[in-house]
Amino acid sequence: MMTPTHMMLAAALFSRPGAAARNTAALVGGLIPDLGIYVLWIWSKLAGIPEWQVWREIYWQPPWKTSVNLGHSVVVYVVALALLFVFVARLDRHRLMAGTLGVVTIFLLAGFSAAATDFPVHNDDAHPPFWPISLWTFESPVSYWDPAHFGREFGLFEIGLGIALAVVLWLRHSNIWARVAIGLAGVSYLAVPAYFKATLGG
Repeated sequence: MMTPTHMMLAAALFSRPGAAARNTAALVGGLIPDLGIYVLWIWSKLAGIPEWQVWREIYWQPPWKTSVNLGHSVVVYVVALALLFVFVARLDRHRLMAGTLGVVTIFLLAGFSAAATDFPVHNDDAHPPFWPISLWTFESPVSYWDPAHFGREFGLFEIGLGIALAVVLWLRHSNIWARVAIGLAGVSYLAVPAYFKATLGG
């Protein structure tokens, strides 16, 4: 899925009005699986590397592919959550969810939701969900972007999902900055495909 969809889905699942720390954790958690990709893109622009080379060569090499595998590993999130809950086993649920540890929990759950929703929509660019234990990948018949694997159809579905999530978040959050962020996420559904069409063709 596109990163804005991950972030809005995490916000829809975990954000609450007026809970700034919790809401930030949800948004950052939704971003974190793809963070390495954005760092790569910024670095490539600064280094003057052609767009085609970034995605056809460099993306697949360490440390970039390693960072993406790390961010999409179910094992990483499950182990981190297990360690967190072992550490706070003596705290009651209210204290856990209200304090700093609660924010960390939201962050990890948001990251897990982003990684999990990517699992069924990647074909030959699939991420290994059990990294570093295994490099096995599930090559789904559906790709979120590749027209050869229902990318156009899924793209329409994702736009619809994005609109629905934006409506939910718009009604939930009246803060002006939250609504600006929702608007920017909406714009990305047009801007990102237009950018890749202009730079890579197709």
